[in-house]
Amino acid sequence: MLHRLNKYIFLKSLSGMIIAFLGVSASVIMVDLVEQSRAVAGIQNANFFTALKFTLMRLPGLTEQSIPITALVGTLLSFTGLSRRSEITAMRAAGVSAWRFLAPLGWLAVFIGVAVTFFIDPISAKLNDQYEAEKDRLSSIVQIADASKSTQSLWVTLPSSEGQLIIYGDSKDAVTQNSFAISNATIYVYDKTGLDLQKTIDAKLAIRKNKQLSISDAYVTSTGAQSEFKPIIQMGLSDTSSIEGTREPRIVPLWELPAEAHLAKQNGGSPEKYWLRFYRLLMLPINILAMVLFAAIMSIGLDRSGGKIRSVMIAIAVGISMYFFNEVAGLMASSGNIPGLIAAICPPLFALTLTLALISYREDGQVS
Repeated sequence: MLHRLNKYIFLKSLSGMIIAFLGVSASVIMVDLVEQSRAVAGIQNANFFTALKFTLMRLPGLTEQSIPITALVGTLLSFTGLSRRSEITAMRAAGVSAWRFLAPLGWLAVFIGVAVTFFIDPISAKLNDQYEAEKDRLSSIVQIADASKSTQSLWVTLPSSEGQLIIYGDSKDAVTQNSFAISNATIYVYDKTGLDLQKTIDAKLAIRKNKQLSISDAYVTSTGAQSEFKPIIQMGLSDTSSIEGTREPRIVPLWELPAEAHLAKQNGGSPEKYWLRFYRLLMLPINILAMVLFAAIMSIGLDRSGGKIRSVMIAIAVGISMYFFNEVAGLMASSGNIPGLIAAICPPLFALTLTLALISYREDGQVS
């Protein structure tokens, strides 16, 4: 009996999540298609099908971000249906506890989280990388058409003989890992740990060729000193540099994130955004599990308390609140206020702990 009941609840939960996923995907496609249509407007050889292609390439990544909320909505759909048809009441009358008929839902949530983390995310990262490359290719066509006016502002971080450098400025030419020319450059020179600012250089031009950085017409301002003009400054560089923004965490597959974090640290950048995404992906099954169990426990009491709309609204509000709580923790980790590991594991573990406590209270406490 229990095997058949588990299979029934598993399939009902799966069907609810599929319906929610299709609804979310359709909404994402419509919204992003409008945005992509605006982005490609005016680009030569780009049309509606180009925008549609870009949207479909971004779809796995966009839906991946909404998987916990999608699972919550899908669980509400399936379990409110079970409650409305008094199937939950029948299960309880047969002596089946909430822990028993929530178990298939929990296994489904963990399965979805593992599938997204280890199978969907690498595909999503690859498609996002292809999307960025294709978008840059189309953008370069526009820049070539009006090369005299096209400039791009960029950040470059790299280690030098004097410490870690962060360079900001404008560039008309192609920027590679071994060469660039940046005009109106502002250069922040940190110590070798990348923590203490030593001086700031405002220069008319900064040119890198292999392991040498040439800075022209520069005003050097050291900490606690006045600015000093230098017509030319030569700095020796290490073998690697990092053009900030070319390897966003969302385009890096799961198992490449630790290496990317170490590379960012070596090049003077912040590794926290890579560690944050790495740990968030590993915690995704726990996050989904907490969402679906909370939605289910808010649904199974509807037939007794009569607060159907109130319970559904509470479940949705808590799901949205958890999403924003997760984002705030991520922002704090990206800014270096807390470690990425703490920001990734605390929100889902907190949500799961409260959910399990609520299930225990409703099952064994005063509310049922």
